[in-house]
Amino acid sequence: MSDPSLRMLLLLQSIPREPRFISSHDLRSRMEDSGFSVSLRTIQRDLSALSTHFPLIQNEPQGRGKVGVGWAFSRDSQRTAFPGMSTATALTLSMAVQHLQPLLPPQVLQHLQPLQQEADEQLTKHNSAKYQDWMHKVRVAPHHFLQAPQIDAEAVE
Repeated sequence: MSDPSLRMLLLLQSIPREPRFISSHDLRSRMEDSGFSVSLRTIQRDLSALSTHFPLIQNEPQGRGKVGVGWAFSRDSQRTAFPGMSTATALTLSMAVQHLQPLLPPQVLQHLQPLQQEADEQLTKHNSAKYQDWMHKVRVAPHHFLQAPQIDAEAVE
């Protein structure tokens, strides 16, 4: 395949969120696995061009040969999902996070925060009567009395 638009979309889908990074070499391998035969330099140019429009960051090169440069979406950036989140997905995610909040460790909740923000924006933007008040109409009642677990932050890491 040689369509640059599809190649760039695939690149964006392959880039993780900080603190994980992916190297240009690994991105090139993923491109080849998907049927795009491009040079490493082309991948680097694409990443440079995409970083002007998307919140992409590079980690610092490490070691003698300055290898290990990786790319990631900024930790605080708005999540850009491809394709965009539907209203039904946004409602499901919001209700799941609301229900699981006392059960999940803070690190997991922090990781879900960009998705939660995207879901909230989606529900606000598409003020659909079908989903508008659903979160206020439904509550989950526990079958028995439970106490929230005490989770040691060091045990999760």
